[in-house]
Amino acid sequence: MKEDIPMSPTSDLSGSENQKRALRGVNLGNWLLLEKWMRPSLFEGTSAVDEYTLCLELGQAAESHLLQHRDTSINEEDFIWLS
Repeated sequence: MKEDIPMSPTSDLSGSENQKRALRGVNLGNWLLLEKWMRPSLFEGTSAVDEYTLCLELGQAAESHLLQHRDTSINEEDFIWLS
């Protein structure tokens, strides 16, 4: 483990052993929770600012809209690459 990697300032770990641990993660941004700034085209034709308001505006069409996005934005090859 590299000692020069700082611990996350938001972690709630304590004790000398935990203070040496670097916290790492993978963010598949915009896959399971839409963020308008990451893919504005998903929000075109609406005044929605987030996934919640997009679903409100799209009504029953929201489910197919979200499923199409989630089925195509991240795929098995991406998970292989991440592993």
